[in-house]
Amino acid sequence: MPAIRPTPALATWTEAGGTGTPFGSPIAGGITVNGDALAGTVTVSWSPFSGNGDAIGGYFVQRLIEGESGVPSGAQACSVTSPAPGSVVAPSSGGTVAEVVQVGPDASSVQFAGTATESARYSFLVWGFNRAGCVNTEVVGTVVRPAPGSVGVQSKMDWMDAETWDRYIDGIDGSAWRYQIVAVDAGGAQIPGTVKDFRGSGWLRSLLSRPFGETARFQVRGCSIWGSCGPWSQTLPSETSPSLTFALPSRTWTAAPVATWAWTAPPANSGLPVTFRCGIDGEREGRIAQTANSCTIPEANKDDRVWLDVEVAGVIVRYWNR
Repeated sequence: MPAIRPTPALATWTEAGGTGTPFGSPIAGGITVNGDALAGTVTVSWSPFSGNGDAIGGYFVQRLIEGESGVPSGAQACSVTSPAPGSVVAPSSGGTVAEVVQVGPDASSVQFAGTATESARYSFLVWGFNRAGCVNTEVVGTVVRPAPGSVGVQSKMDWMDAETWDRYIDGIDGSAWRYQIVAVDAGGAQIPGTVKDFRGSGWLRSLLSRPFGETARFQVRGCSIWGSCGPWSQTLPSETSPSLTFALPSRTWTAAPVATWAWTAPPANSGLPVTFRCGIDGEREGRIAQTANSCTIPEANKDDRVWLDVEVAGVIVRYWNR
């Protein structure tokens, strides 16, 4: 029987093997992934694989479905038929694999679109093959568009103007493209229709328009440029600290015939109790107002400098006649 001549490929393989040249599966290179948040894309790059005695035939780049981080198996894994030299069996999509891109042996990067879901982690790996087998890189992932995280809030009570005591938000711990604030009732529930965008600072009166006399409780969260928002902060403030107005309707001072402060109604603080005292400059205590709408200082002379104190919830504003 005549001798059977091996195919050229097999002959080359056998001859090389006989001279000690190692023919084996490739040796994988390194892999990196870089997300472009603005474009919503990911570029997968890799170092050239070593052919280990046989030329690299090409690469398969896989994107895994969200939440997966393991090397695919079965039909989703790259393989080469045996005995060597074999033919590559391309991996398919499905199972844990969302997408497969095949490129030639000279390629070193692939760009993936459709990776813009906020907070989603996209994972990738690269298969390289020669006629002896397929090998893969490690699985590497990235979050292209991170969703905003939780935030903390810095705030304090202060004078918004000469007659308004209010809470001022003066800082946010955390960073976001924009912020939202919402009013919260005394029971801890958000008040419908009060969510507003703001820049991370401001007076609660201006931001939430809550009534005077109420401790304006609120929550803040950060939001991204793409639309999603992070979790709401804890409800603030923890203590009772109502916003207050000290405006007295029709407040007047008359020096004669009897020195008298007068007003037509108390400050509008949702019914919070108010105390009025008046006195002459230099007096520490003065006297409690004699009526609900007036405070008289009989001993005051027309040239005296006199004051009127208005106290609500422990906060005092002092008015002077001059």
